[in-house]
Formats: sequence, C-alpha cells, structure tokens
Amino acid sequence: MILLDATWLFKMQDGPVWKRMAETERTFCRKNWWANLLFVNNYFTVDEPCLQQGWYLATDFQLFILGLLLLAFVRRFPKSFRPTMGLAIILSYVSPALVTYFYNLEGVVMIRPE
Repeated sequence: MILLDATWLFKMQDGPVWKRMAETERTFCRKNWWANLLFVNNYFTVDEPCLQQGWYLATDFQLFILGLLLLAFVRRFPKSFRPTMGLAIILSYVSPALVTYFYNLEGVVMIRPE
C-alpha cells in the first residue's frame, strides 16, 4: 500500500482537491515510508503522515507487544499477577488523564460549527 501510495495512486484519480491532497501524501510516503514499515509512525513523522490509517496499525502493534511483555513477566513471576495487572489498569486510566491535562485538551470531542 505504501508503494502504491508513493507511486501510482496519484495518477489513478482526478478531482478538484485530489491533486493537492494526493501530491502531499505521495511526498510524505516517499520521505517517511520507513516509519510505517516499522510501525513507529505514531511517534515519528506525525506531522507528515504517509497513510492516514496507518496510525491505528502502529498503535495496535505496539499495544500487542506491550501485552506480550506483560504476560511474559507475569508468567515468569506468577505471584506478581495482581500487582502487575493493577498497575497496568491504573496506568491505563492515569496516562490519558495526564495527557489531557498537560496538553490542555478537552475531555470530550466538541463539534463546533465554526
């Protein structure tokens, strides 16, 4: 998909906004293809996305690896199951709250007509 987006997709469609949008994405894909292949595009090259939907794949892969590491740790140390899972649950609640607070984001999606 990255190869298609970086080469032929630009020529496969036409429309009033297509050239501008596709040219920008083609440039970003040619420059940042490596971030999508390594599934790190949600940390690096965020301001120049290659595939808009690629952030989900990267996040899903990273959470899968984190889950495997947690399970490997719990399997190695079975008595640490409750504290480890408790810490993981607490961090899953606290980290979005801290990001929302420190970046001054709104807690809910606000759709405004302007």
